[in-house]
Amino acid sequence: LSAAALISVLSLLRALQTSLAHSQQALKREQRLSRMLRTVSEINQLIVRERDPQRLLQEACDHLVGGRGYDLAWIGLMQNDGQTIEAVASAGEQVDLTQFASRLDPQPVQPT
Repeated sequence: LSAAALISVLSLLRALQTSLAHSQQALKREQRLSRMLRTVSEINQLIVRERDPQRLLQEACDHLVGGRGYDLAWIGLMQNDGQTIEAVASAGEQVDLTQFASRLDPQPVQPT
């Protein structure tokens, strides 16, 4: 092969490598989006099927952790004061749910 032909072959191989890398990234993205859509669909079915609100929230968390790749899922509900969000269901790593209570209007810390 001449030097020009060799350079052309190398350029073609680089272009193919780049194209393959982009295709692999697109495939991974499509698989991730497909899993997300399937998860949303399954949780929608759970919403229609489950009548107990607490069990619904717990099963949604369990579903996200079990087989969906999440280490931890939690759901918080707004409390009557309209400012405090308190965790009411979780799954995955053991956590203290009281650590997940927070306020939307953080109270300023007073110097001591």
